[in-house]
Amino acid sequence: MVVKVQNNSTITPEHLMLGFLSLGEGVAVELLRDLVIDTEAFRSHLIEALYGK
Repeated sequence: MVVKVQNNSTITPEHLMLGFLSLGEGVAVELLRDLVIDTEAFRSHLIEALYGK
């Protein structure tokens, strides 16, 4: 799991989605897979959007 401390206590939808993806299972992950979304690529995109990496 990716964790980075910032001076911001706001939890965004992107943070929640990273949490869902880190589980590797569940309704959110199954929905993404049903939509033929590459969950690893999506996870990488979220990390880059949030943390600039």
